[in-house]
Formats: sequence, C-alpha cells, structure tokens
Amino acid sequence: SQGYTGAQLRDIAITPDDSRAVYVIGRTGPFRSAAGGADWGGLNFEPATFAEWYALEIDPSDAERVLISDEHQGVLLLSLDGGDTWRIAFRHPSVNAGDFRQRHGFKAIAFAPSAPAIVYAGACREGRNIDDGFADPSFGVYKSTDGGVTWRAASDALIGDQNINVLAVDPGNAEVVYAGTVRKGLLKSVDGGASWQAMNRGLRILDVRAAAIDPCAPDVSYVGVEDGGVYKSVDGGASWMAASTGMDPQAAIRAIVIDPTDSLILYAADLRTGVYRSTDGAKTWVKMNDGLRTRAVKALAISSDGKVLYAATEGEGVFRLDLSPGGG
Repeated sequence: SQGYTGAQLRDIAITPDDSRAVYVIGRTGPFRSAAGGADWGGLNFEPATFAEWYALEIDPSDAERVLISDEHQGVLLLSLDGGDTWRIAFRHPSVNAGDFRQRHGFKAIAFAPSAPAIVYAGACREGRNIDDGFADPSFGVYKSTDGGVTWRAASDALIGDQNINVLAVDPGNAEVVYAGTVRKGLLKSVDGGASWQAMNRGLRILDVRAAAIDPCAPDVSYVGVEDGGVYKSVDGGASWMAASTGMDPQAAIRAIVIDPTDSLILYAADLRTGVYRSTDGAKTWVKMNDGLRTRAVKALAISSDGKVLYAATEGEGVFRLDLSPGGG
C-alpha cells in the first residue's frame, strides 16, 4: 500500500477479472489501485465526500459497477465507471448525521452471485455506537433489483430494527440471504428478504461479524462472531458447531473468505491476532502473519482464481499475499 499506509480501512474488494484491480474504503473514503496495491488513487469525487465510510462492493458481472456506503449519512452511492463518477442511489429518510443519536450507514453490501442485478444492503448505527456496546435500533435490510439504482426495504418485524454487520447471499439462489446482526445473531431469508428467521442453534455469541457460504455446497456456511471465533453449519444454518481450533479463543472475527478453487481452504481475519488459514474446512486453523505490520485486520478479499489474498487493516493500509505455488 505505497502511499496509503496509516489508512484505517473498513472494506476491500477485487474486480472479478483482474486481481491487480483493487478497491478499498475507510475513514478517508474510497481508493482504487490498478497495480495490485503498488499505488493508489482517491475516488472521493462529489458527492462521495463524506467524512466517514463503511462498505464497498463490486458487481461480480461488471467491474465498472461499484457501490459504496458512508457511516453517518445513511447513503448508498453508485458508480458505473469504476469510481470515476458517483451518484447517490439512496438516502435513508430517517437518518440525520447532524445528530449523533441518528447516525446510521449501510455497513454491509452484497451482490447476489447468481443474479447480480439483485443487491442487498444492511443498515447499522455508526461504528463507535456498535463498538461501545450501545446497539440502539437501526433499519435492517434493503434490496435493489436493478443493480443498485433503486432501493426498497427487505425486512420484517424480526429484522427491521436490527443493526446489520454482514450479509451473505447463496451463490446459486439470489433469494436466500444471511444477515449477521449485533444482537440477534444470524438471521436468514429464503424469499428475498420478505421474511426472516433466526438461525442461532449452537451459537454461543449473537454478535455476528462475518459470514461466508461455500460456493460448491450452499448448505455449508461459516460465521465469525465477536470474541468467540468461527462457527460452521452443514445444514443451511439450522445448527452451528464451533470451528476455531488453532485460533485465539477470544478471536474477534471480522472477515471470512473461501478459496474459489478449493472450498476446503478458508481465510479468517481477527481484529487482534491477524489472519488465519484453514485447509480442512475450518476443522483447524493456523496463523499466517509473516509480513503483516499490524494484526488488526478488518477485511479480506481473495481473487477469483484463488492466487492472491488482500488484507485491509486498521491503521496500516493494505497487505497482499501471493497464494500461488512458490508465492509468499
């Protein structure tokens, strides 16, 4: 992250067809690198000039379509040219950034892999509010069916006032989506957000911060919880078992990614102890922190060919790991 160290990052994404094209977002806004992180350029063009930011996601079928979200204004911004220009696609009418009690953003954004015109976004209080344990109500999940151009609520009474940490969409069914919440654990919808049900049997901690679905076996899924490591389900989230052997028992998991070429290989980011790798479907984990100047990893992204892993950190910018044979 030449020229970008010191950045407090929140999210990272790789374009689907080029592992060298990387986007990140953090406290200083959205940035883009076309050279695998060798250099970066800011994308904070009007109206993307807010003070604090939350999430970023790239359309898996169109590298030019990018969605970003701020932390305080309740705004989703859309670019159709890779971040060169932005427009406000949605502003939540109940958010007031001028009142610290009414600051919300969309902390999670997820395109449906099988139908990228469908996108989900999860609302959440500002990060300080969540991290300090004051998870006052937020606004649940919103959905777009036109690639992020227009949005509507996709919530029921169970999820409508929840703070959403993370979203994961079934790779083969755009109507099946998981939402990790701050206080109600993992919620699941099988009808595109019209109704939700709790999927918490076996979860000891209900503050779910990360989620991933096996692209080869959608009934297999993983979640990461606050101060409790990783859990695995093999029945579509109906039940969960601890899957953190080798990790810090109090791991605060912020991201889980699955190798697209081998779904038994997973990577998980802990806010305190760095990056872990599993090669056996989360039965065991080992640390892989050589070269990381900080262990505070907030987000991970893996290339579509499984050859490159990027880590976005709290205060030290971006790190890149070559996963190809003979790589670092």
